[in-house]
Amino acid sequence: MGKSRPRKHRAEAPTRDPHAKAGLTALASVLTVITVVLVAAGSLFTPSGASTPRIHRFPTKTVTATKTATATATTTVTATATATVTLAGPTKTVTVAGPTQTVTATPSASATSTAAPDVKTLTDFTQQSAGLYLGSGQLLGSGVDRTIYELPADTSTKTDPTTGTNQLKLIRTGGLSAATAAAVDLGGFTVQGTDQTPSLNAYGGIVVGYGSGSRVHDVKVTGIPGYASRPPGETFSLAMFHSDSSSLTNVTLDGNRDSDGAQVGATLLGYNYTTGNNTITDLTAHHAAYGFGLAMFQTAGTYTFNGDCDLSHNRKAINIEQSIGGAVYNFDGCDFRGTSGAPYVAQVTSINSSSQVYFRDPVVDSWPLKVNCYSSAALSGANKQQDSDIHLIIHGVDVSNDPTKLQITHM
Repeated sequence: MGKSRPRKHRAEAPTRDPHAKAGLTALASVLTVITVVLVAAGSLFTPSGASTPRIHRFPTKTVTATKTATATATTTVTATATATVTLAGPTKTVTVAGPTQTVTATPSASATSTAAPDVKTLTDFTQQSAGLYLGSGQLLGSGVDRTIYELPADTSTKTDPTTGTNQLKLIRTGGLSAATAAAVDLGGFTVQGTDQTPSLNAYGGIVVGYGSGSRVHDVKVTGIPGYASRPPGETFSLAMFHSDSSSLTNVTLDGNRDSDGAQVGATLLGYNYTTGNNTITDLTAHHAAYGFGLAMFQTAGTYTFNGDCDLSHNRKAINIEQSIGGAVYNFDGCDFRGTSGAPYVAQVTSINSSSQVYFRDPVVDSWPLKVNCYSSAALSGANKQQDSDIHLIIHGVDVSNDPTKLQITHM
């Protein structure tokens, strides 16, 4: 590589007192619980007949009871003979007397949401060339904002490869070969890329390896660095590698780094050598600066990108390369706006025989939707993709033959 990208540094965050903030939040939760308990108890109280002057717009009511109910969030606090509670809005003063009853309440979500996320440190690509390796089973976190995996900045001793595919990944899962194929279940966490030494400008995010039926859900991957649309500079935020009949749900892939907004991503989602029935729902894949929002290499089977799949604001949106003949690709309601590196949203080549590609109700900057099928001379004459197998359907009507809606190019 001729040059390193400019170094980016995190902005310094202001000092905070998490204990004070958590305490105030917990106190608010306590007052809420006390209010609820006393209001509920008030329906059982017998009025004493005493009356108090009314304040305009904020009436006051006094009742007498035989028991007191109090509640706490993290410790037990009991009220003695008399307790006066002032509520926001119209004021009610409640006087309770008699034995004390203590009610302990679990802190509300607002009392716990201020806690810092659990940041899990990955190794320096020491587990099967990854920071973490899971051969099978589950890797489940507490949520994308609660569980974060990262390699600390400027800590790796690895260097960029000069040829071939970059094998360095932050997380590697599934089988390493057909003999070890296994499904995995990944969900509830974020994987974030960090800037490393000038000798390491590219590494992958998550790879799901050999297996069938793997699930990736509620996962976010950001700032995975790369520098090209082909190896060794092409890396993937999420790569499905020999991972057949998989499902992706609520997955966000962002080529921009969270810490400083640097545009570092190569390709975001990759399918390589996969087959079977694959479903993708609620996908967001933004800001592929050097590669594609989606790249598929020698894939077979069926791939259905359901509604709410967002492939906007990428250098190029889709690359279907050397598709195995007879494969079916369904892009239903996908957003392709902001494709900046080509005049078309997808490029398609197929080997063995032509593949079927369907665009249903796409979201585009302007019509016509453009797809590049290259020419029959592409792939040294092996390209079998037919223009007639590219379909555009709008509101249930096939408009593939309308040049104002669909245009096939051969660039």
